[in-house]
Amino acid sequence: MIVIGGCFASLAQWLLPHAQDQLQRLVVAAPAAQYRFVASRLGFGAASRGAASVEINHIIDDPTMIMGLPRPAPY
Repeated sequence: MIVIGGCFASLAQWLLPHAQDQLQRLVVAAPAAQYRFVASRLGFGAASRGAASVEINHIIDDPTMIMGLPRPAPY
């Protein structure tokens, strides 16, 4: 599955049929012919929310990283 997101997701009804046709026409490896294009339904800000969640998880894992404190030495 190839997910098209951001501003391209809103163009899915026009973009995806042509993209799928080109994939079928240009594919060299047989397994790649099984792929299909779909439009994301997560909204325009999905990528930035995903990136923010990665950083938030880093802070949750090690809160000292935002306080400027030295990190504990590894054992």
